[in-house]
Amino acid sequence: MRHALILAFGLPLAACSPEGPPAVDTPLFTIDSLDGRAEIRINGKPVGSTPGSWAGTARSFDSRIRVDAWPPPHAMLATKTSVVGPAGKLETELWIAGAKNADDDRAALHRLYPHVAPGEHVVFVQAGVEGGVVRGAFRLSVEGRRFVLHRPAHVSEESEDFQKWNRSLWFERE
Repeated sequence: MRHALILAFGLPLAACSPEGPPAVDTPLFTIDSLDGRAEIRINGKPVGSTPGSWAGTARSFDSRIRVDAWPPPHAMLATKTSVVGPAGKLETELWIAGAKNADDDRAALHRLYPHVAPGEHVVFVQAGVEGGVVRGAFRLSVEGRRFVLHRPAHVSEESEDFQKWNRSLWFERE
């Protein structure tokens, strides 16, 4: 069975087969700004503003970005989470290239993916689905901002707020 991936930021992320409804619900992810509202673009198209929601299928991934290696080169781990559902354990990782204050190499990013516009990030997604793995990538920009790893000091893995913070992609002004 071939799987597709439905991405949703602010909505459930689910893996499904082309023949039927979603097989596994995954955690919620949000895109937000630390310093005010900003326009969000996915693959160059406006989809709203922060805090934002976006839903699509694997067909919405940028087909010009191949995801052959994991972890992806020139990217940093943005978040990793797992949930247990009716189909078993689902692990999801989001890696991001183009992050602020990271050791990523923007010149290398543009050599690998010349169509990535200035200010765009590449978000790589890997989800373990029913014993298989679904991978894809999309271009993400948040107007005038770059991704930053942000977790308040009081939020530990044991904290009630951990999953909320862990499932958020935060951006701040450059």
